[in-house]
Amino acid sequence: MVHSMGFVSAGPVVYFGTGKNTRKYQNIEKNPSVAFTVDEDSLDVFKITGIQMEGKASFVGSH
Repeated sequence: MVHSMGFVSAGPVVYFGTGKNTRKYQNIEKNPSVAFTVDEDSLDVFKITGIQMEGKASFVGSH
């Protein structure tokens, strides 16, 4: 399942925000294995850049 999300990073750690009542939260509770991509679009397809990351998600903050 794919969802758009805002994020911030602190070194190698990436933080995403979502509410407890969202499908994203429920999916992570069921399976913490996640993947995400960040890209920079361009009208010239040869200039599109991006990365893909995979890892394990965990909850921080109030949940």
